[in-house]
Amino acid sequence: MVQYKAWHGLPGGKIKKHELDPEENLLTIGAFPTLVREVREECGIDFSSFLEKCTCLGIAQVSEVIGEPNSAEKIIHRIAPIFYCPVPEEALANLREDVIIANLNDHLAGPLFPDARVAISYLKRSIRERRGPIIPEFINGEDGIYFFQTRPKVNLLMGHPPWF
Repeated sequence: MVQYKAWHGLPGGKIKKHELDPEENLLTIGAFPTLVREVREECGIDFSSFLEKCTCLGIAQVSEVIGEPNSAEKIIHRIAPIFYCPVPEEALANLREDVIIANLNDHLAGPLFPDARVAISYLKRSIRERRGPIIPEFINGEDGIYFFQTRPKVNLLMGHPPWF
């Protein structure tokens, strides 16, 4: 888990233009250049040699509200593929000291960003209920899109802004 202020989340970020191959699917190897770069930048881990074990867990839908919910400046709708990538313990040798290794079966510290919360819940439920491969799908389930305020303060909103 990576930390932003008091919040915890999964490493990730935006695709850079040179990382995008129009022939690839972002739920498969098309997302790997961005995935490798973001995990290296945010966690200090180079897991490029373990990519054959990666799989898309699903797609999280999160909308970022910029400004106060009653008078937001804008909303940015994000659809984020979430990947599950097991790595051996020796790959964690250069882990940044501000990165938190979390056991999914334990209580996770601090408030979690919505995409991390829904991804971890989905992974735990998939492990508990299914046998065989995880099929990528929208993982928000019946909760729909999560609305998340980023400015002026970080805050999970309970539903969409009233004016939306």
